[in-house]
Amino acid sequence: MTELDEESIKIYGKPLQGNYKHFCIEFDFLPIDEHSFEFLFCSCYESNKEIEAHKKSLEEAHANILNRGS
Repeated sequence: MTELDEESIKIYGKPLQGNYKHFCIEFDFLPIDEHSFEFLFCSCYESNKEIEAHKKSLEEAHANILNRGS
């Protein structure tokens, strides 16, 4: 088991499953992946076109959720 998996289990109760799991420097080395809310604001993978497309879809989904409450 990796250190990332161990920390993920401590925080989330399970290891992260995403392809882009990492300790994010922008969130004080919090373990996150592309399924984490914090990933929207993470710039660790900013130059990757696939990641940018994924972030855009997450932002749209988040906006839709917020708009439902209005």
